[in-house]
Amino acid sequence: MVAKGTADSRTDVYATGIVLFEALTGRQPFTAASAIEVAARHVHEDIPAPSTYVPWLPTEIDDLVLALAARDPNDRPEDATVALALLRQTRAMIDDPTLDRRADPPSGTVPVVGDDTAILTDVPTGSTIALPIGAGNPAFAPLDIEIIDDDPEALEPFHENRRLGLWIGAVVTALVVLLGLGAWWYTTQGPGAYTTVPPVAGETTEDARAILQSADLGVIVLTDFSDDVPEGLVIGTDPGAQEQIGKGDTVKLIVSKGQRMETVPAVIGVLEVDAIDLLGQSGFEVGNKDSVYSDTAPEGEVISTSPAADESVPWNTPIDLVVSKGPQPIVVPDVTGLAEDRARTLLSSFAMVVSVEYGRSNDVGEGEVYATDPAPGSDSTRTAPITLWVSQGKPLLTVANYIGMDVKVAEKAARDAGLKVTLYGKWPFSSKNLIVDQNPAAGTTGVESGTEIILTYN
Repeated sequence: MVAKGTADSRTDVYATGIVLFEALTGRQPFTAASAIEVAARHVHEDIPAPSTYVPWLPTEIDDLVLALAARDPNDRPEDATVALALLRQTRAMIDDPTLDRRADPPSGTVPVVGDDTAILTDVPTGSTIALPIGAGNPAFAPLDIEIIDDDPEALEPFHENRRLGLWIGAVVTALVVLLGLGAWWYTTQGPGAYTTVPPVAGETTEDARAILQSADLGVIVLTDFSDDVPEGLVIGTDPGAQEQIGKGDTVKLIVSKGQRMETVPAVIGVLEVDAIDLLGQSGFEVGNKDSVYSDTAPEGEVISTSPAADESVPWNTPIDLVVSKGPQPIVVPDVTGLAEDRARTLLSSFAMVVSVEYGRSNDVGEGEVYATDPAPGSDSTRTAPITLWVSQGKPLLTVANYIGMDVKVAEKAARDAGLKVTLYGKWPFSSKNLIVDQNPAAGTTGVESGTEIILTYN
């Protein structure tokens, strides 16, 4: 029991063996400076044989005591019934003279008999004193018996009954003491000192309190959130149901406050990593996550949540996130040759930010787009900026001086400058050698590309 903290019938058998050892030897099997050390010796050492201290005791007595007080419970008789059978078997194996012999009292023991009180003087510590039968009490004084038959065998029944009575009396006395000790242990340290916590989960507070109090238990009511137990009903107890607890101890009764609710924090416009942290601070975990293109939210920002911000939901509701991938990639459309308004309308369908610059071009008419930046076919994104170049007409020129130039050279130079050339001979039979006149005149400004110039030769 000391080693394992439990006791059974074999514990009582062990105690009987120890009592019998002391009755036979007049001393305890183990002594030490403290009770704890004595208990430790009982756990770790086998008791000595009684004949170690009383040499005339037979081997059968040693075997009986060592069996009853075996250190390993598995080596002891299973219970008092088996122990009594072993006792009777041992008695049958011992001769009569040995059964009649009495142990000598320990040295230093002086029994004084005659009055109602037996005085013991100079008793050694740790010794057990054997008093003569009837000492100190006339009611137990030895009887005078007259022997009628000279035949010694006639006295055998008397001796037999006397020996049997002494053995049975010793065993009964030991068992009574052990039963008393067992009852004390059962109600203060053993199973009788404990009760089992009754199950009360799902009960109302009042009913659960009554059930626990009927089991001789005190009650403290605590509250906690529960995802499964409705508000006002019992979640459980501490210690839990069916656990052993000392009678009169207090049980914590845990009553549900219902499901814990939390408000979804606002995380729209917050970077995904920061949004996850904010949700976690409120006890939420992220559920599904979707990424979509957005014309308004930069890449990585949260666009929306489900449930939405500021909704009150159970604390363990997963929050779904929609996160921006930024503007959708596109290829810049070709709007050259289109009128400015039509080009703007087309580009607005891509949410592109349009700006306009004006210039002159030989390729398109006035008011039409002749170029874009970025150029048509380039990679870009929705909402990206784009510049339109819109024509205000053909380019304007300053007319060069072609007079005195060779006709062919002057004609080529004027055409390369963007003018439409017409040659005119001053005389019917001109030789076409040199230019002698031009219209528009040299130095004329603001002349539109493609304007006709008349070159006159001699």
